[in-house]
Amino acid sequence: MRTAQLDKTSWKAVDTFVKGEVKKNLSLPTNASVNYLSAHRNFGGCDLPSAADDSDFYLIDTAFQLLTSKDEDVTIQALGQLKRTVSHRIGRPPTDGDLASFLTVVFSIASYWKDNSRNGGNPRSPITRG
Repeated sequence: MRTAQLDKTSWKAVDTFVKGEVKKNLSLPTNASVNYLSAHRNFGGCDLPSAADDSDFYLIDTAFQLLTSKDEDVTIQALGQLKRTVSHRIGRPPTDGDLASFLTVVFSIASYWKDNSRNGGNPRSPITRG
């Protein structure tokens, strides 16, 4: 999950399989809503995580750890990969501003996950704590 060896479609297949098995174990009908499975425990749900959603956040976390590594060689390799990724996306060699913009967008997605801790840490939950 942290190295993006499987695409999001594969993780969705894992989610579908796991949800089906959990429904069987809980003796729920196969057409039962998955909202019960993904709702936070504080709100009466199972708080079943989504591998497809979580895979993005683990990938971002791994990238951050590599870019801030104490090992200089690891940091240089991570920066090189970041430059290649941004260059591929924008179609030209990236400037420092391009790298900063790319990371700002990526890490704002990660902070969205953290900011949703007010609803039990589950961004899928429509319920927020007041």
